[in-house]
Amino acid sequence: MLDRKHIASLHIEKGKAGISDERYREILRDVAGVESSKDESLGEVEFRAIVKAIQGETAKLPGWKPGQLAKFRQYAQYCLLDDVAVRYQLYTVTGQMHEESEALDNEDFELAMAHMEEFMEGMIANRHIELPKSVDINYWRSRKPDGKLTSRQRYELSDVWAKLKQYLPPERQTYAYFSGIAQSVLRLRNAPEDIGELSRRQGVKLIEMLKRRLKQEEDRIQEAVPF
Repeated sequence: MLDRKHIASLHIEKGKAGISDERYREILRDVAGVESSKDESLGEVEFRAIVKAIQGETAKLPGWKPGQLAKFRQYAQYCLLDDVAVRYQLYTVTGQMHEESEALDNEDFELAMAHMEEFMEGMIANRHIELPKSVDINYWRSRKPDGKLTSRQRYELSDVWAKLKQYLPPERQTYAYFSGIAQSVLRLRNAPEDIGELSRRQGVKLIEMLKRRLKQEEDRIQEAVPF
């Protein structure tokens, strides 16, 4: 018979997996042939088998797993980000507006966590926060090499540049000028001949800068229009 600690552990795993009571009972029947975790026939072997089966259910769920959600939200707290701010940061990397989106995968998680490290690093440099003792500031960035621009980033760069060009004089509405902006913002030795050569992280920085520039131009025009 399982003790209270084992039974509590099963219910914790059930909660993490997000499975229904009905599915939980099905696992008990399929794995151990019982209807309840309080059945006297259950022992340590059955307990481990049930836990493994429940965790297998977690792996089938779309989107980020409970542990990933918890880690992402923990970093958001470290960075003093509220729900709106953290989801904006998430969107800049993954194109998704909520961390519980089923469209998110493991690659998105690693990219988002690497981005959170960069954000945290900036907060620390500006003395807004101190590095939490339990955090390795380069852990996620060192796990996976930075890839090229995503298709979403390419689209967003194209979109924001098209909007910004409307506020620029004709001689600055060129790819050469845009490429020069990228060189300056990203501190590149040479202006990129093809924007697709940029990395994801560089794409994030360039998109954010162009959006700020666009907002400045929109505000300038707004202030100049009499009411």
